[in-house]
Amino acid sequence: MILALFRSLTGRLHGHLRRLSEAAVVRAILLALITLLLYQLFAILFFTNVEGWTAVEAIYFSMVTMSTVGYGDLAPTIWYSQLLGIGFILVGIIVVFGQLGEVVGFVIEPFFDKMREVLDRIWKPTEIEIKEGNKVLKKIKVPARPVIYFTKGLIGPLSILLLFQFLSAIIFVFVEPGWDLWTAWWYVMVTATTVGYGDFSVSRTNNDGGLIWASLHILLSCSLLAALIGDISELKQERREQLIQIKHYLKCHEPETLQALDKDGDQKLRKEEFVLGMLKKIGKLDKEDVQFIEATVVGSGQRVEVTERKHWECRH
Repeated sequence: MILALFRSLTGRLHGHLRRLSEAAVVRAILLALITLLLYQLFAILFFTNVEGWTAVEAIYFSMVTMSTVGYGDLAPTIWYSQLLGIGFILVGIIVVFGQLGEVVGFVIEPFFDKMREVLDRIWKPTEIEIKEGNKVLKKIKVPARPVIYFTKGLIGPLSILLLFQFLSAIIFVFVEPGWDLWTAWWYVMVTATTVGYGDFSVSRTNNDGGLIWASLHILLSCSLLAALIGDISELKQERREQLIQIKHYLKCHEPETLQALDKDGDQKLRKEEFVLGMLKKIGKLDKEDVQFIEATVVGSGQRVEVTERKHWECRH
């Protein structure tokens, strides 16, 4: 099973890498990287000369700032440095980290989706089949109860996040003198959640190894967290849409629903009446959209082919 999962993930990654070659995606990635480099270059040029920090300390400070971790171990001390630091904070959070979060989310999302597909094969969800005769036109997943649905949907992303934190903690044990595994685990989790208590901080006197790894860890961890939060929002929206689809597909063949969709009252439900009515019911079109379509298509006499009313079989 593990080998099959690995092959499935590598196959998905290969297809995803091909998508990364698309011009728009490449531009987005390059823009995010250039923005990050310019942000850090400014930090190096300004804070090394004004605050007397090293280049590695300036980069570390930029990561702590744009991720909102804010340990407090490094901070501007001169008034004009603090004044400029306010703008530095806003640019870092809104522009730099926002772009990086989107890029990391795009790269990691296929792994989230693939892990859910694997879980769906193990714990098959209930489905409703929409059929015309013996032909299956569509399958709709019936979402489980919220606790089960979100647990199943988030177990993959959370596993990736926690695995990365565990590996990061092991690295910190080697680069930070005096840190045991529990101290390192506490530090990485406080960092990854952007809480940043400041009770532990990496050493700035022994070597730059701790600062360098801390900078990379902040960048990747907070981006993963942003991707996870975005994934939760997508799961909520997906579940809401599934429930709406189930509701309307189950009602689409009821006489009362068909009667309501027959706007001209001729007891013959035309294709355009059914489509427009159902799109409006599921919230895909508002009243103005329907009026515009009716005026430009239906009102102009361009009738869609009239068909017999189909009986839709819904199997649970």
